[in-house]
Amino acid sequence: MTRAGKRLSTPRRNSSYRTGLTLVAKEGRPATQAERDAIAFKPIPVDLQWSDDEWERANLVTVRVAAKLVNYTSEGLQVVLSELAPTGHLPETLDGMIGTKEHLADMIRLLETAIARSFLVLERLGFSPDNPPPDNRNGPIGGAA
Repeated sequence: MTRAGKRLSTPRRNSSYRTGLTLVAKEGRPATQAERDAIAFKPIPVDLQWSDDEWERANLVTVRVAAKLVNYTSEGLQVVLSELAPTGHLPETLDGMIGTKEHLADMIRLLETAIARSFLVLERLGFSPDNPPPDNRNGPIGGAA
């Protein structure tokens, strides 16, 4: 539902406000308003089982390891991995990166689903790129203190 390489803040015709998401009909063309209005969805139960600290311990360290590994040239990475391999930690490191990658991919699917559903409903409420919902990020609406 997303188009690669597009900035998320760029509104497009027949797309959800500011996301770059486009609902596509089976024929590959953008969905009509009637088709979008007819879309119904059921709740998806999501059980977030980790506390913030648990999530950080399980995933953030792995992301930091990956960030370090991509910072090497192919020759530099060969040296690092040749030193890490004999320690016996390389399988755990690679398994951790694969697990975190799969976990983050699931999170992306969750976010994409929530975004698409939200913008579909906002459209039904009458909001659009030309008529966005109120934005209170820069203080109260109307500028009152």
